[in-house]
Amino acid sequence: MTQLTALWVLAWRAVHPMLSSESLPGRYPKNQRLRGKAVSEVFREKIGELVPALINFSTADICEPGELTVRGEIVAMPPSLQSCPLQVVEHIVELLDLADIRNLRLSCATLATKASTGRFSNFFESLYVDLTADSLLSFAKATQADSPLCKVHTLHLAGIIREPDDSTIPSWERKFNCSAQTEHEVQLLSQALDGLAKYNKDGILPSFSVRIAVLKRNNKRDLPRSTGRGYPLKSLWQCTVNSFNTAIRALAASKLRVRQMNLFNERDMQHCSLSCDQLNMFDWTDASIVDSLTAVTTLSISLTDRIFAFNEDEEIDENFSDCGSGDEEANRQPTQRDTEIMTESREESNFSGLANLIAACPRLDDFELHYLSIMWPKRRLFDNFPRQDILRHVAGLDNPPVLGRCRIRGATVKDMDLLNFIHRSRVAEASIEVVSLEKGTLRPVIDYCISESASLTKLHIDTVFEKSEEGYTGLVHFLDEGKSRKYGGKFEVGTEILNREGDNRTKPVTYYVRRPVAEGNPTISEWNTLRREELPTWAYNSPNRCQADNKTREAKWRTECREKLANHIHSQLGLTILPTDVKLITKPENLYQWSILTAGKAALFNKQLSKHSTGAYIDLCSGVGVHFKAVPGEGAADYEQETRLVTTSIAFDAPEKSREHSSSDSITLQLSAKEWRERFNEELAKREAVEIEMMGIKGENAKLLTEMKALREAEATRIQDLEKAREILTMSSRLLQERALKAAEDSQKITYAATSRIDCSMHSD
Repeated sequence: MTQLTALWVLAWRAVHPMLSSESLPGRYPKNQRLRGKAVSEVFREKIGELVPALINFSTADICEPGELTVRGEIVAMPPSLQSCPLQVVEHIVELLDLADIRNLRLSCATLATKASTGRFSNFFESLYVDLTADSLLSFAKATQADSPLCKVHTLHLAGIIREPDDSTIPSWERKFNCSAQTEHEVQLLSQALDGLAKYNKDGILPSFSVRIAVLKRNNKRDLPRSTGRGYPLKSLWQCTVNSFNTAIRALAASKLRVRQMNLFNERDMQHCSLSCDQLNMFDWTDASIVDSLTAVTTLSISLTDRIFAFNEDEEIDENFSDCGSGDEEANRQPTQRDTEIMTESREESNFSGLANLIAACPRLDDFELHYLSIMWPKRRLFDNFPRQDILRHVAGLDNPPVLGRCRIRGATVKDMDLLNFIHRSRVAEASIEVVSLEKGTLRPVIDYCISESASLTKLHIDTVFEKSEEGYTGLVHFLDEGKSRKYGGKFEVGTEILNREGDNRTKPVTYYVRRPVAEGNPTISEWNTLRREELPTWAYNSPNRCQADNKTREAKWRTECREKLANHIHSQLGLTILPTDVKLITKPENLYQWSILTAGKAALFNKQLSKHSTGAYIDLCSGVGVHFKAVPGEGAADYEQETRLVTTSIAFDAPEKSREHSSSDSITLQLSAKEWRERFNEELAKREAVEIEMMGIKGENAKLLTEMKALREAEATRIQDLEKAREILTMSSRLLQERALKAAEDSQKITYAATSRIDCSMHSD
C-alpha cells in the first residue's frame, strides 16, 4: 500500500503543473482544462514512465484485487484516478501540500469528495472569524450546510479595528475606528454556533477564544500596539468591549457549550485587555449563560483597569510633568474630573465580575489571569484604583473551584487574599509572575505552599514586588536559588525566581527585599527586554519606571526638534533664536513664519511644540527644509535695525561674558561630577559592606548546617546504641526467665523425690 501510494503521489506531482492555479475556472481556456477522463489519461502516461522505478514489487505489496496486479514487468492501474478506493486517496492526500490538495479537489466531483476527508479536514480544526457582518454571514451559511467548517475544534473570534482611509491625517493623530455592535451580528454568530453544536460531540466546542486584529489600509493585519503614554486607545478599548459582548450574547443565545475559553489572553495579544467593570454587564446566573459555561474547564482572561476617559484631549491633562514628582503631586489640588474618577474607581462592581464569571464555571480546572495596569497621566489616579480587590472577591467565593493549575500575572494583590485563594481552591500547580503586593509580605504564602498540609505539587514564582520594613518597594530576591537576571554584576545576591516541585517543595525558603537601584543601570534595560520577550502580554507596569521611560524619550526628541528648527531658522534667515523660544504657531509680528510645502504636514502647526507627541517630533526633525521652511516675518525688519545698533557693544562684551559663562559652567560640572562620584563611592561602600555581611551570614549558616548535621548523626548513633542495648536487655531478661522456670521445675522435682523417700522409709518401718 505504501509503494502504491508513493506511485500515485509521484504521478500527481508530475501532473501538478497542468492543474495549477492557472487551470482554475475563468483563468485558463476552457478547452485546455484537465477534467475527469483527461486527468486519468495523463496519470496513466506518468505512471507508465514511473513503473520501471517500482518494478520490484512483491506479492505482499499487492493491494486488494482490482487495485493493482503484477504480471511480470507489467503493472495494470485502475481505469481512472477517481475510481481508486478512499483509503488510497487518503494516503495520497496525506503526502500533498494544501495547494496540491486544492487542485486535486478541483479535478472532479468524485475526487473532491474523497479528498475532503482525513488530512484535508484537519485544516479546518482551527478557524478565525472576523466579527463583521459579511464574515459572520458567510460563517453562518457554511455551518448550516455539511461543510468542513462544521468540524472546527478551535474557534477564534476577532474584533476588527480599521485604519482610516484619509491619508492626509498625520500618523500620530490618526484615530482607528471600530464598528458598533449590532443585533444582526449577534444573530448571525448565534446561528453559526448552533451549526457547530450539531457537529460536535455533546454540543461542546473544545476551544473558544476572543481576540482583536487591526486592519490596515492595505488590507494587511496587525496586532494591537500600546500608545506612547501607555494609555489604551479609545478604539482598542471599544473593540474589546464590543467583541466580548457580541461573543457572550451569541454564545448564550445558542446551544453550543465550550470547554476552553480564552478572552484576550493569547501570547500575541499585547496591551489588549478587557476593562474589569465590563464583566458585570452580564448576569452570570442567567440560565442560558450557565448552560453555555457548564462545561468550561479552562479559563484564560486578560483584564485591565476601568476606562474612565474617552476623549484624551478633553479629559486628560496634556501636561505630564507631574508624573513621578511626589512633592508637586501632593500639593496639587485634584480637579472635579479627578474626584469623579476616584469615586467611581472604588465601586464594587468594578471588581466582582471575575468572581461571578468563575462561579458560573463549576468544572473549572485551569485558570489563568493576566492584568494590565493603566499608566494614568496623573499618578493619583493610578495609586487610588483598588485593583487588588479583584482577587479579594475571587478568594471569597462561597464554593471556589478546585484548580489543577493556576497562573496569575501582572496583578496587584494582598498577601492574605493570595493565600486564601491558593488554600481554598486547593491549587495543585501555582504560578505567580510579576505580582505586586499591595499589603503584607510573601512570607505567609510561601510558608503555606511549602508546608506538608498544602495540596500544592508545583510552585513557580517569578518577579514579586514587596514593600519592605524601611518603606521602599523592592524586588523579592530568593537566596541560594540561582542567579538574578535583573541585577547582574559584582554585588548580585539571590534571584527573583523560585521553583519548588516534588520532594524539593518542602525545602525552606529564604528571601529579602532588595533596595531599588538607579534606572539608568544597563542591566535594568536588559532585564526589561527579557521580560517583554518572555511575556508578550506582560502587564505589570511600575508608574515611575514606565512614565519616566516615555518622558525621557519624548524629552529627547523634543530637545532635538527644537535644536534642528533653531538651526534651520538661523541658516535660512540668519536669525539667532534660542531652541527654547522656537514656536510652531507664530503671529504676524514675529521674526519668522512657517511656509508649508507639503499639505499633509499642515497639521503639525496646529499645536505648540510642547503639546506634540514623540511621533510629531520625529516628523518635524525629518521634514524641516523639505516639507516646510522658515520665511521672514513682519518683525524681521525691525530686528535687523536693532541688530546693527547693538553689534558694537556686543562685540566688546562678548569675550568677557564668554569667559565668565565658560568658567561658571566648568565649576558647575566639576561640582556635579564630584558630588556624583562621592555618592557612587558611598553606595559602593554600602554594597560592599552588605555583600561582606551576607557572605558572613552564609558562612555562619553553613557552619550551623554542618553542626546540625553532626548532631543529627550523633543522635542517630546514640539511638542505634540504645536499640542494641534494649535488644541485649531483652535477651538477658528472657534467659533469666527461662532459668528461673527451670530452677522452679528442679526444685519441684527435688521436693517430690525427697517426699517419696520419706514415704518409702516410713512404709519400711
